[in-house]
Amino acid sequence: MGYMGWRTADTKEPIKIGSSIYLLQPNGEESLFERNYEGYGDIAGVDVFDWLSDRNIKPEILEEAERIGLEKRMLGIYMDDNYYIDTRDGKKFTYSLGPVSCGHVISFIDDNGEDTGYDGIYTGIEINELISTGIWTPRPLSELVCIDGEIKYPLKFSKDKNAVYEELEASEEVNNSEIM
Repeated sequence: MGYMGWRTADTKEPIKIGSSIYLLQPNGEESLFERNYEGYGDIAGVDVFDWLSDRNIKPEILEEAERIGLEKRMLGIYMDDNYYIDTRDGKKFTYSLGPVSCGHVISFIDDNGEDTGYDGIYTGIEINELISTGIWTPRPLSELVCIDGEIKYPLKFSKDKNAVYEELEASEEVNNSEIM
């Protein structure tokens, strides 16, 4: 597994491996403190992608994920991805992780939001061509899987214990070279 890194929400500094950091929480909840960030997305024993899922994913999707054995953290990782709408017929597809799918395949999402598990070339056209020609138009997956159709509670990190979640923008992801 690779490292996961972000910038602090307030100072925009990369969170280096070995540094102390707070995961800010909304609504006056106490921030979680990690004395020695190891780069794997765990803050004070909490997986940040589980935290994202718990705060943002619709309860029925969390229940379905648990029923089929999909790790909750995978929903947190992928909820910022896109799904695609076919401009010809309005059908919805994912090209990585559907709301209740654990495969990296093409999946058809029916009108009820159910992932049917379709896999393969769609109507004889390769996926990259469907996307590059605009036949498939991207939409945020959060529209389908998140409460109120958006990521309301993104990750926000700070080195300042007194930083306030609601006053800051989301922390940005960084590449591995910035956190080493």
